[in-house]
Amino acid sequence: MSGRCIDELARPPEEHRIDKDPDSGLETKGECKKQLAIRVTGLRRPLTMDSELIDPDEAERLAEQLKHSEQTGRCSISLVDNLYMRMLRIRIAGWLLLLLSRMGALSATVFTIVPKSWEFTPEELEGADPLRLLAAFRSALYAKGAAAIDGWLIAFIHGEFDPVARMYRLHLHGLCSLTMVKAIDALRKDPNYKAERLLPNGEWNPVYRRVWVARKPLTNLARTLSYLVQSFWPSRPIYVSADGKRRRVRDKQRIPEPYHSQVLLWLDRYRLRDLTLMIGLRVTTSGLKRTQRGS
Repeated sequence: MSGRCIDELARPPEEHRIDKDPDSGLETKGECKKQLAIRVTGLRRPLTMDSELIDPDEAERLAEQLKHSEQTGRCSISLVDNLYMRMLRIRIAGWLLLLLSRMGALSATVFTIVPKSWEFTPEELEGADPLRLLAAFRSALYAKGAAAIDGWLIAFIHGEFDPVARMYRLHLHGLCSLTMVKAIDALRKDPNYKAERLLPNGEWNPVYRRVWVARKPLTNLARTLSYLVQSFWPSRPIYVSADGKRRRVRDKQRIPEPYHSQVLLWLDRYRLRDLTLMIGLRVTTSGLKRTQRGS
């Protein structure tokens, strides 16, 4: 095995670059620079600086780092540098496109997993370790038979902020072979992944479905694959409406300060390799390759 990491992928072949596809939904470099400017402003807001959730020295350091990227167009190696994330999204989605072109798009599907134990208050986010979260998820999958399946899986940690509950909900977006779906579906019987409409206190559960797998053939692959690795966390309020039903705001909103800056500082501590799980795949100098068994 090469020992290379997901953030060390080379450029994909030109015919598999999603930045050449106008339907991919990939942000332009100009849009990345605008977002960098917004992030710099947020990190320097008095509200952020005065918050107990934010280290002002770290906030200023990160603001300077992102300001340099915005002004020069030369990205820094950080998960909160929009230009850097754009580059990673192009490379990862491109190699996944090539992988599917060789195996057949009908041999794979996408999924989303929202573990119950991956919910953190702002005061708890600092202690959230993505490596431990992924290790626990891998163990849960293996307990459902994934280790013995001749298949593959790649997944990335993403997050949303619910301002109603004042809660960060981390989750996984992933792509897997159809053979791996059996193990993912089996997670539904695990308490950490089980669908529950009501909480123990009788209130509506903000997250009902914790395991979702696409059952239809994948379409618009460039957009679908770019969605797996996202460059921002949105604010998605979940509330119970007047008719007593659970509602989730459809439109993605910007996380308010100081929480948005808290997310930036948390993400800046890690590399994408720390937020990525691969089973049955490895990174090589020529892209993503299958391994014989899950590893």
